[in-house]
Amino acid sequence: MFSDQRLGANSPYADACIDFLQRMVCTPSLSGHEAALAHLVVEEMKRLGFKDVAIDAVGNVVGKIGQETGPVLLIDSHLDNTEIGEQTAWEYDPYGGTIEEGVLYGLGSVDAKGPIASMLYGLGALAQADAHLPGQIIVVLTVHEEPAEGWALQAFLENEAIQPNWTLIAKATALKIVRGHR
Repeated sequence: MFSDQRLGANSPYADACIDFLQRMVCTPSLSGHEAALAHLVVEEMKRLGFKDVAIDAVGNVVGKIGQETGPVLLIDSHLDNTEIGEQTAWEYDPYGGTIEEGVLYGLGSVDAKGPIASMLYGLGALAQADAHLPGQIIVVLTVHEEPAEGWALQAFLENEAIQPNWTLIAKATALKIVRGHR
C-alpha cells in the first residue's frame, strides 16, 4: 500500500506509523491482559504485508517476511506493560496517546509500543517492496514480559522448534545498538 511513497518523517507512511502507535498506547495491555492489543497488532501486520500472522498458543503475536529457507533473524519485543501506578502522577492520560510538540505520551510509548510500531512499519516497507531477503525475519511480540521476561519467547521457540541465527530485541536505546546476553 505504501511501497511507492517516500518513507521520510513527513510521509503518509510515517503518519500511519504514528497513528498505529497512538492506537496501541490507547489499548491497555497489562501483563496477562494483552489480547486486545494482540488482535490490533495482528490486523496491522497483515495490512503491512507480513506472512503467517497469528497469535500462538500462549498469546504471542507472530509474523514473518522473507523466504522460508536460509538464515533466520528473530526480532523480539513485548506487548505487555506494568500497572500505571498513581493516575495523578501522570501529566498526560497514560492511555491517551497525546502528542504534544512532536512527543507522544502514554503508557508503553517507549517500552515497548514505540519500538514495535517503528519496527513493524520498517519491516512492512520491506515486505511491501517485495525485497529479496536471503532468509527469513520472524517477529515475535511476546506476552508476560514484565513479570516473567523470556518465558513466552522460550515457549514460542520450543513449540516451533526454531533456532534463529540472530536475535534482535526491539527496545528503546536512544538509537544506540546495545549488545546483550543472558
